Amino acid sequence: MIYGAYYDESDERPGFSLAGYAASYETWVHLDWNWQSLLKKWNLAYFKASECENLLGEFAQYRDCPTDLKSDLKPNERSRLIEIKTDFVDAICKQSDDLQGYGAVVVVDDFDRIISEDTAARELFMDKPYYVCFQLCLVAAAMPARAFNLRQPRENHIYIKPIFDSHKEYSGLAKSLFDKFLKGNPRSAEVLLPPDYKDDKTVSALQVADTLCYEARKHLTRKIAHPQDEYIRKPLERLRPFVYRIYKLDYQALKLIVARQDGDYIPISPVKVEELW
Repeated sequence: MIYGAYYDESDERPGFSLAGYAASYETWVHLDWNWQSLLKKWNLAYFKASECENLLGEFAQYRDCPTDLKSDLKPNERSRLIEIKTDFVDAICKQSDDLQGYGAVVVVDDFDRIISEDTAARELFMDKPYYVCFQLCLVAAAMPARAFNLRQPRENHIYIKPIFDSHKEYSGLAKSLFDKFLKGNPRSAEVLLPPDYKDDKTVSALQVADTLCYEARKHLTRKIAHPQDEYIRKPLERLRPFVYRIYKLDYQALKLIVARQDGDYIPISPVKVEELW
């Protein structure tokens, strides 16, 4: 059986995130039906969490004045975006039985600091927070598949097909990133198929991934600005039960990853879902 693992990235200082979900293709088909119905309902070509949050792009039609994109949102406009966002989060939650969320969120200033200090870090991370998140997401997705396959005859084995957003910069590095990953993580390589890069404006599963990715980065950004604030945004609170592993990559976590470069192993603990940071 092949599981599709779809990932999207969210990049806005002070955080960078790569996150998404793995699920059977049957689950993705059913979720796509629901997603397409919601896109039609709301007259959208695609769903993008950051545009929904600010009523930009496809969502500008729900501003009182769709051409005025710089004004702060009015209470009635904010109510519209909450209604739209809730519909799409509902669709994800209805498929929860087979969805497993994975992700990593980087504190960008900490990342810049460690690659400026440490040549080994610069080489390992290739100067980009994307690559450390890429590695962690693939190893984390491979873990349950490897554990399952150990208990099953070969004909029942699970394989993971990673699909990422076709970001111009990152998709151009796809082959070199994956080849480097395979050399360093041979056991994970046994259950991972070569990745594909798709357009997040046409592939609903990447839009689903974007929802988790955006909320994870948004939460980290808030915690950096307000460390004592325990507030969790409602969409993220609702998505938490379907998250298998999310990693917070601050300076100490990144330093530990550099120090312990064991293949098929993540030397830091994932954030506890029930606590979330």
